[in-house]
Amino acid sequence: MPFSQVNGRRLFYARQGQSPTGRPSLVLIHGAAANRLVWPAALRGLENTEVITVDLPAHGRSEGPPLSTIAAMAEFVAEHLGRLASRPLVVLGHSMGGAIAQRLALHNVQNLAGLVLLATAARLPVSDTLTRLLDHDIAEARALIAKLMWPPGTPAEILEDTKTQLSQEAPAVIRADFAACHDFDAREALGEVRIPVCVIAGSEDRMIQEAQSRALAQALPRARFTVLEGAGHQLMLQKPELVAAEVARFLVTLDSQDSDSQS
Repeated sequence: MPFSQVNGRRLFYARQGQSPTGRPSLVLIHGAAANRLVWPAALRGLENTEVITVDLPAHGRSEGPPLSTIAAMAEFVAEHLGRLASRPLVVLGHSMGGAIAQRLALHNVQNLAGLVLLATAARLPVSDTLTRLLDHDIAEARALIAKLMWPPGTPAEILEDTKTQLSQEAPAVIRADFAACHDFDAREALGEVRIPVCVIAGSEDRMIQEAQSRALAQALPRARFTVLEGAGHQLMLQKPELVAAEVARFLVTLDSQDSDSQS
């Protein structure tokens, strides 16, 4: 699996599958305190689609240090995508990755054909409680994050697995991610996003409420909005087949729009 040299640092990514002529490649951007391994097989192996997964700087196998703002993350990813873009791209971002995707669209990244935004919003404020824990008790912070990522009633073993996964990311990385999220605010600029967007929310998301994602979709000129009933913040892990089906439908609509524009 390859590395890309961006601004003097190595960024790890992987490619899987192949898109037919005219169909965009799909780029998956993970959320805070995560890495590219968070993506389920249903998305990584999406039929008739080249899928590119990325470890953000200081996450997974990519070199650090972490970046401190969503804008800096988007600039870094844009530089990486510019070296890969042999065809149009659709960027799918989860939570913090969705904020990065919004910034990519606002920066008019070349070959960007559409966005899929999972469990995200135009603002990503972090609670005072979580901020305090991130500064003073990283173990309790991880426990709270794990709880918020899943809907009420989630089995304890899933929460424990999530805490274990969170422990793989360094405390400095987790703090930088959530600080970047807290400072992010794209509300005033969303009207400038002219490409098609698919926004998908979970009805039981305790980190980004359904209403926040709905407001994001309403502010975007060309957005469709879908709610997955019973899904929490980790909706792509909780309901991978449903998320993959929504993404596949969105890619088909882009194919149709492209054909219409050429006719």
